[in-house]
Parts: sequence; C-alpha cells; structure tokens
Amino acid sequence: MFRPRRRQPTAHANDASAVAENMRLKEEMKALKERVAVLERIATDRGSLLDQEIERLRKQ
Repeated sequence: MFRPRRRQPTAHANDASAVAENMRLKEEMKALKERVAVLERIATDRGSLLDQEIERLRKQ
C-alpha cells in the first residue's frame, strides 16, 4: 500500500532567518504578480490596438 512521505521539519523552521526568507519571498511574489499584471495589460492593449488597425485597413 502507498504511504505518503511525512515532511521532516527543517532545522530553522521557526528562527529569524526563516521568517526573513519568508518575508523576502512574499515581497518577490508581490513584485512578480505586479509584473504579470503589467504584461497582461500590455498584451491585451496591443491586441485591442491590433483589432482596431485591422478594422481600419478593412475600411480602406
């Protein structure tokens, strides 16, 4: 029968370096989410501009 492995606690699970690393990773995640949002906006805005350009060319 399959038994999942149990997680072994790390040696620094509750110390200050783990807390600091956690905060750093949260900040990095926040920055990455903001970058993704900007890239999504650029991609969708350019798509909209492309649609407008295609329609303009069709009318010519």
